[in-house]
Amino acid sequence: MTYLLPELPTSVGCSVTPLIDGAEHSAAIREALESVGPDGFVYLTGWWLGLGRGGFELLPNGDARLTEAPPYCVDPWPEGEPFVDPANEESALVKLLAARIAAGAEVRALGWVSASAVRHPRATKLGGAAHVTAINTLTLRSLRELRAVGAEALPSTIGHLAGSSHSKLMLISDGRNTVGFTGGLDLELSRWSRPDHHGKQIWHDVVARVQGPAVQGFYDHFRTLWEASRSGRPQNLPLDNARFVSVPASTTSLPPRAVPISATEGSQSVQNLRTLPATKYPWYVPTRPTSLPEANVFEYRDALRHAIGQAQRYVYLEDPLMWSGEVMTWVRDAVRRAPDLRVILLTAGVDDPNDPPLPHPEYFCQTVNHALLAGLDDTEQARISAYRRRGVVVHAKTVLVDDEWACIGSCNLAQRSLYTDIEHGIAFTGGVPAYREKLWSHHLGTTPAGALPAWLDAWPTAKPLDRVALPVDEVPFSARQRRRYQDFHDPDSRQWRVRIL
Repeated sequence: MTYLLPELPTSVGCSVTPLIDGAEHSAAIREALESVGPDGFVYLTGWWLGLGRGGFELLPNGDARLTEAPPYCVDPWPEGEPFVDPANEESALVKLLAARIAAGAEVRALGWVSASAVRHPRATKLGGAAHVTAINTLTLRSLRELRAVGAEALPSTIGHLAGSSHSKLMLISDGRNTVGFTGGLDLELSRWSRPDHHGKQIWHDVVARVQGPAVQGFYDHFRTLWEASRSGRPQNLPLDNARFVSVPASTTSLPPRAVPISATEGSQSVQNLRTLPATKYPWYVPTRPTSLPEANVFEYRDALRHAIGQAQRYVYLEDPLMWSGEVMTWVRDAVRRAPDLRVILLTAGVDDPNDPPLPHPEYFCQTVNHALLAGLDDTEQARISAYRRRGVVVHAKTVLVDDEWACIGSCNLAQRSLYTDIEHGIAFTGGVPAYREKLWSHHLGTTPAGALPAWLDAWPTAKPLDRVALPVDEVPFSARQRRRYQDFHDPDSRQWRVRIL
């Protein structure tokens, strides 16, 4: 039995270190940057780049107001963290990158920007997405800061009209070895948290630090996005009463190359997982392609479906959305097939404060009651449990199967992540039990003694968790809500079209 997808390339001899929450992630970034010199490089891409104190807050009228700091960030800021230097409120990460540039290193950055959102904020607000304009503005400010210190920095305006460039990836090389980071955590101030989630530190996330041959896939993915962004027609994007040129004339190409990798790294096997959306779709003008060189790449979907299909002991899904009925049907089928299989779902105890109100109860009801539990008898349903992490934004996107396979990345359990947004992550084998113990002890608030059954049995009584009664209370789901779900909140690029609502 193989849990890795046979059709995908597999990199052996890798080392994967799961990093839980922002404090561990930022410390690993700082450590990796320290050795970068004239032969090195740093490449990063994110859905939201927030490299300073700027933030925003959502207003009751649906607007989003830019602020000096995120309203729920840590204050005072811990000295030495690589996002903000509290002495002068400058971005410490930008300063670290500036020092690497001064030492001769190459630094490139991509940040997702919807050109229509920053050009037409009023229309974006009417569509319920004022937060996108605010996030894109903060990303453009970060790109401007990076350009000021000598980095090449581009807004990533590529992709599907209903999607985004959602990869959160960083690649750091000292010229002799390269380390990659991929996961759910944006380089943004309010995402930082220690594992105890004390006070305003409400954000939980997971990032994989990867070394070994698999980092070549990180480079290839970043290069795909860089070249697609660079080759687009330059745009003048509005920013703080001025214009931000999307692609300066001095922007250089990123050639195909083999990244430097240490001869011996580890014993784990890794697959790079991507989502690259369909390039043509119905619209009110003739269909047009995106600028991506590849399309209909749904490796994340295929890897998830295959691994869940192999499950015998447990499937653990941790995600803020849980919107994909398709994923839940794979889990349901696994429960029917494997009589001893246990299923655990973990999602957020509080909503992401950066998002406008979303119909989470309606979507969760459709996913759980009408996909996951549909057709299961009482005995089968009893092997499925769901929890919320009390007071914490569970933003991680990770799945574990049987202590044999795990994935970490930017892909939510939602149709938009499987088919429409640009995503990146990894699947790996080897070291999964250690990852499971680290992650679960973080949520359980304790470290159970014993083997896997003891850990599975600890979930119902864990103090940091609220158990969700299954099936959940039925919530009406109108035809209008279904259209909005399909067209805007969770679109599928293979069949997307906008209708008058």
